[in-house]
Formats: sequence, structure tokens, C-alpha cells
Amino acid sequence: MLVFLGVTWAGTARILDNQLEARSRESLETMVREVRTQLAEAEQAARTVEAWWQRGRLSLAQPGEAVHLVRPFMEGSPNLAEILLVTPDGMGLSVRRISDGRVRSSRFVAEGSGTRYTPLPDPEAPNPNQASFRIDYRMDQRPWFQQAARSELPGWAPTYAFGSAPEHGISHATPLRDMDGTLRGVVCVDLLLAPLSRRLERVRPTPGALFLVSDAQRRVLLFPQDLPQPGMEQPTEFLGPVGRENQPLFARLLDQWKQNGWPSGRMALDLGDRSYWGRVIPLEGVRGLEWTVAIAVPQADHLGASQRSFLIMGLVGLLALGLALWRGVVLARRLSAPLEALSGMASSLGQGAPCQPPTTRVLELHTLGEALCRASDALREETELRAELQHAQRLETVGTLAGGIAHDVNNQLAAILGQLNLGRETLPEDHPAQRRLLKAEEAADRCAQMVKSLMGFSHRSQPELAPLDLNDVVRHTASLLERVLGGRIRLDLELDPQLPAILGERVSLEQVLMNLAVNARDAMPDGGRLTLRTACAPHGHLQLTVRDTGTGIPPEILPRIFDPFFTTKEVGRGTGLGLAMVFGIVKAHNGTLEVDSAPGEGTLFRLQFPTLETRPAEADAPQAPASLPSRSLAGRRILVVDDEAHLRDLLAEAFTQHRVQVDTAPDGAQGWALWQGCPYDLVVSDQRMPELTGLELLARIRATGSKVPVILASGYGLEGAEEDLRKDPRVRVLPKPFTLQRLFQLVGDLLGAPTS
Repeated sequence: MLVFLGVTWAGTARILDNQLEARSRESLETMVREVRTQLAEAEQAARTVEAWWQRGRLSLAQPGEAVHLVRPFMEGSPNLAEILLVTPDGMGLSVRRISDGRVRSSRFVAEGSGTRYTPLPDPEAPNPNQASFRIDYRMDQRPWFQQAARSELPGWAPTYAFGSAPEHGISHATPLRDMDGTLRGVVCVDLLLAPLSRRLERVRPTPGALFLVSDAQRRVLLFPQDLPQPGMEQPTEFLGPVGRENQPLFARLLDQWKQNGWPSGRMALDLGDRSYWGRVIPLEGVRGLEWTVAIAVPQADHLGASQRSFLIMGLVGLLALGLALWRGVVLARRLSAPLEALSGMASSLGQGAPCQPPTTRVLELHTLGEALCRASDALREETELRAELQHAQRLETVGTLAGGIAHDVNNQLAAILGQLNLGRETLPEDHPAQRRLLKAEEAADRCAQMVKSLMGFSHRSQPELAPLDLNDVVRHTASLLERVLGGRIRLDLELDPQLPAILGERVSLEQVLMNLAVNARDAMPDGGRLTLRTACAPHGHLQLTVRDTGTGIPPEILPRIFDPFFTTKEVGRGTGLGLAMVFGIVKAHNGTLEVDSAPGEGTLFRLQFPTLETRPAEADAPQAPASLPSRSLAGRRILVVDDEAHLRDLLAEAFTQHRVQVDTAPDGAQGWALWQGCPYDLVVSDQRMPELTGLELLARIRATGSKVPVILASGYGLEGAEEDLRKDPRVRVLPKPFTLQRLFQLVGDLLGAPTS
């Protein structure tokens, strides 16, 4: 019996020792993964904010919109302490977590050797303290800023004690540079270390196990803050050197690990009257960090379970078989419920159901449950990211489709307008057909404006702003709304007769009113009242309000009403683009848009636009455009390059009628060949063409040193190049479609000849 008990004890001790050894190794690897995961989360936030800033989606000039974009990172990750956007002159934006866990945002500017913070309004704090405050250091002198200014790549800054955060942490800095390498700013993401320490405490293999994360200088970063540290009389000092006075147990472990050639297996060590098993793993693959993660497990934790088993078997040696059966039943009961819970969690993985690890004292099952919860969270995040990507791809598809349609339609409209111009020129001014041709020109021009609105929604075109009377726009749109609203909705106009002028595009603003009115109509199926009101607003603005008495908008969907493709209407009645287009048009007019709504109380849209100091001239009756030039262009030599045959032939005919020598080319390559063959007084070229675009043709011409005037005509494809083209005084951009009068006006401007 004694031999049997001895063999059983030895086997049990070996099995438990192997289990605890595997558990220690798994816990250490889990700690490394936890650290790497939290670091990667902060790096992803920094990359995303830097990309938004680089592409212009996020701007320090609009701090409210910038905070709206950055704030979800702070709210979604409780380990993040602060996200900073800092320019080289020490000014910027801060979104930080205060001591009670809430998120607050501020603007700041350098003030001498310090920094002045000015809190921004917070919708979650109705009565916030808006007083500014000063700190005693400049943001552009912080270690992470200096590191980013010297580096081309993002990375983690050397660890230092935070001055303003509620706990200690580390900083990840990402430089933002221009194409020439000039530093525009730095994105800094501060990560709290105390929450990470608490996460590591939960994955220790035994209750008595200790861990330590240290940097390349062997300074203390992460450790179990609520557990006594062996061999220490004073509390562990954050960033203190690991040594005899600070974490002596891990000082011995790290020294032994280095002396043994950095082994990956466990090592035995002693401190005082206690013995430990230790293991160390370096944290690799993180730029700017050279950390090590170490764990020490008391050997008593390894031996205690086997000693208890031996005592039990010694006391009940005669009942060993019955005890084994009893333990089997107990283990089955202890494992069955957690295993069933784990099975259900695995089955619902990725379905969005809330995840809760099973309640069990078996560490492996608990660890597996937590791993499944993390996997479920990761799958849910991946699903959300995939949905956002598909959303962005749909927007890009709309933009590409709009651009292609606009290019083809504008080419045909330009040919139509040109033929109408030529037709009117061949008829006497008092001919009855003149009025019909003029009406056709106006209809074609209005079609062009509608195409431009489509381009504006895809962010490929800016509106052509001109002084106009907003009251006149409202009256004209109201005359069209009578048929749209039907007989059950009353339309009221409350217009301020002293309203100043604004810079705007009439067709785009009419589309804004039309879209808002259609939404109001759908919200009032049983009839109601729609009120359009204009009034002067403070700070040199005027206000246009659109109020309905409809069903209102629920608060949970109110923040999303301006998102593209978001709609609450049934299939076939809405695309989700109407309010998104309204928002884009108002922004393009340098205006603001606010909405107030509550279920059952109707909806109020407030639109504000900057005003002009003078009112626009009263609109006169439609007049025929000025006549085309007669003798001013005779003898000139002009090259026309366009891949659209109808438009190319039209331009050739128009120039030829005015005794201009015209050469034509169907693409940029043939146009370049013709230009090399003989001198020209002017080049008129399309932008989007096979072989060679208009911009490429212009670049080749300028590369020869020629200053020949060039007119680039395009309905799509010059977006983003307008500023560079304006720097060349011999270049003009002519948007398609265009009238011949506008073309000859530019020709006369460039050639110095009168156009009428």
C-alpha cells in the first residue's frame, strides 16, 4: 500500500507539475499577447487620426468636427488616456480622459514656456466649466514630439511619468509631413499602463504568481499593484530601476536569464526562504519598445496540490477506488456546465450576442471563455469594419459613376449649346425661332447645372458661387413645391424683406429646399404645415429655417440622418442620399446646418450662410448673349484637341466662320504632333482623352519653353489642379458644357482681341 501511495504521489506530483508548467508558459504568452494587443490598438488609433489629418478630413480649424471624429476612439478604448494633435508651433487639439473616466476636449496654444488650454463645449456636460487653464510645459517640447520631429516613421516614445493623466502611461507619436518632408504636426496617443497591469493580473497562472514588465533600461513598467512584493520594504517605484531595492526577485531572474544566454524555458531561483520558478520572454515587433515580460511562480504553488493529494490518499488509502470514482463524478459536474456554456459561446461566435465567460474555478476553462469573448469582440469589430469599408466603396462607386456620367453628358451638352449658338447667329435677331433657340439654351444650361450638383455630391466639383437674393430662391422653389406637396400640406413663407445678399449657386440651393420639403411631406402623411422662413442672424449671417409639423425624428437615429445611404423609408421610396446632399451643399456654401426634432413635435432645420455687404442687382428679363466676334480673330491659327467628334467639329466650324485657321486632333498624342509641326496662336484642348490628357499636353508644351495660350475645357478630370493652373496667366479653364460666347470671351482675353 505504501509503495502504491508513493508511486501514486510521485505520478500525481509530476502530472500537476507539468500542468502548472504549461499553465505558467501559457499565462506568460497570454500576457505578451495582451500587451501587444493594447499597443496595437493605440497604434491603430494614431494611424487613423494621422490619415484623416493628412487627407484633410480632420482639421484643427474645425475643432468641433475633429473632436467628433476622434472621440469614439477614447470612448471605445478605456486604456487610452489622451489623443493629441500638435503643430510645430505648439498649438493643437486635446481629447483626454479625466479622473472620473469621462472624455473632455480642449484647444491649446503655446504661451511662453507653457501651454494655455481652452475647453471645448461638451454635449454631455450641460454646465461645463469653460475657464481656460495653463500648464507649465509646451507640447512641442515633450519627449514624444521631439522624437517624432526627428523621425520619418511613427513609434513609441521613451517611457516617462505623465504630468496630467490620472495614471502613468506611455506615448505613441506619429509625424505628419508634407511631400517635401516638412513637419506639419504630430499625432500623440497616450496609453494608460495601470489598466493593462490589472488585465495581466487576471491571467496569472496561480494566485501567488508575480509578473513584471520592464524596458531596455530595466525600469519598472507593469507589475501587480495590489499584491505584496517579496524582499521589498517600500512600494514599487514606477520607472524605478530593477535592483536590490526595487523588485529584487525579478532583478535576480533577469540577471540569471542574461547569464544563461536568454533561455525560453523556466529557471529556478530563491529569494529569502522562498523558491520560485521563473520565465522571461522579450516583447518583439513593436517599433520603439524593447520590453521584457517576466513571471515568477512560487514553487509552493506547484507542490501544494500534490502534497494535499498525498495526504488525502494516505488517510483514505483503503477507499482509494471509491475516492477516485467520487472525484470523477465531482469533476464531471464541475466541468459539464462550463463546457456546455463554452459550446454555446462557440456556436454563437461572431453573431453579435453578448459574451460572458462561464463561472468556473478551472482556470483553463475560464481562460478559454475569455479567449472566446475576445474572439467574439474581434469578429464583431471586423464585421463593423467590413460594413464601413463596403459603405466607403459604395460612395466611391457613386463618385466614379457620377464622374463618368458627367464627362459624357457634358460633352454632348457642349455640342448642343454650340450648335444652338451657331443656329442663332445665322438667323436675324427678329426671327421667331430666336426665342425658341434661346429657351433651348436655357434648358441645356439648367441640365448642366443639375449635372454639376451630382458632381458636387461626389466631392468632384465645387459650386460656382455668385451674389443672389435668397428670398428670390425661396419664392421660386415655393412655386414648384405646390405640386410636390399636394393639397393636404399648407406652405407658409415668412421672408425678411431686408435680407442681404449671399454668395450661392441658385440650382444647388433650390435642390436643398426641394429635398427638405420632400422629407417634410413624407413626415406628414395626414397633412400639416410647412414653413419656410428667412431672417438675419448674428455675426454677418442670414438664416433659413424649414419647419414641419410632422412625426419628428427619434433621438436614436437623429445623429445619422446626414449619413449617405441611411434611410428609414421602405424600399423604393428613399435612397438615403437626400439629406447627405443637403449637408454637402450647405458645407460647400461655407454654411452651417442644425436640426431640432422630437417624436410627435415636428422637425426644424436651421441653415445659416455668410452674407455680402451689397444686395445683388435685380434680375432682368432673359436676354440673348452677346454676338460672336466678327473680324478680331481673322488670320489667327488655332489648334483644337478633343476626342468627342461632334464637339471637335463644332469648334472647328465656329472658328472657321470667323476666318480662323483651324487644325483638329482626336486625342492628345496627335495634338502634340501637330503642335510640333507649326506655330499656333492658341490651343483649345479637352482634359480626358486617350493617349495623352489635356494636362499632359500642356506640360509638354510648357516644357519646350513656349508661352502659347491654352484653354483646357473639361466637364470632369481637373479637380484638384485648378490652383496650380491659376498660377499660369496664359492658361484658362473652361468648364463643360459652355457657350460659344464664353469660349470666344476667353479667346479674346488670351489673344488680346475684342470679342464683340
